[in-house]
Amino acid sequence: MGVFFFQNDIIESLEKNLAFHMIFEHSIFFLTGVSLILLNELVLKKLNSSTLLSVKNKDHFYDYSSFFMIRIFIKNWKSLLKIIFSLNKYPLLWLFIAIDIMIFWHIPIFFDLAVLDNFVHILQHISFMIVGLSVFMALRNFGESLHLFLLISLIGMMGLSGVLFSIIGDHIYLVYDIQKHNEAGFYMVLTSIIILILLFPIYLIKRAMIHIKFYKQKI
Repeated sequence: MGVFFFQNDIIESLEKNLAFHMIFEHSIFFLTGVSLILLNELVLKKLNSSTLLSVKNKDHFYDYSSFFMIRIFIKNWKSLLKIIFSLNKYPLLWLFIAIDIMIFWHIPIFFDLAVLDNFVHILQHISFMIVGLSVFMALRNFGESLHLFLLISLIGMMGLSGVLFSIIGDHIYLVYDIQKHNEAGFYMVLTSIIILILLFPIYLIKRAMIHIKFYKQKI
């Protein structure tokens, strides 16, 4: 119990920091959304393979009721994922979902409400998972040009927003004071510079190596 309350205190203290809320917390839930997609695919693959093995290996296949329950579970789960993945026919829709959610939660009145109300805050976290999921699905359905566009957009938006927060003299989010806005701006600019100087070149080099390897294989 003591550990639980200690962790709660840490989370609450971090929530008071706008920089943490705007950068690290968002990133954590975006990555959680991506992880959920990958985990679902992995689990489904494992369940399918284990069910097939059960059918082939009659020595171990002794519980017909368990087998059919697993089959029904997999079928229903696949049906749910099929509905979600059907949106791949409209890949731009994934981007619109992500952009709309991000715009909604960064409107000051809703952002402040999410900080003040725990239930709304939970909804915000779930929404950010959906953003991560949506962006990941969009990246899967578009080519390399979208990857570059999103990376450059991320650097630009974070950098410009960071500059705005750094020099602002009035509140954007009423639950945070001006100093917290300025601190958040500093860390947003710093993060955008790190992405530009480190991650962007790494991505370009990686893609170049893939193209060179593909070109050599064709020769």
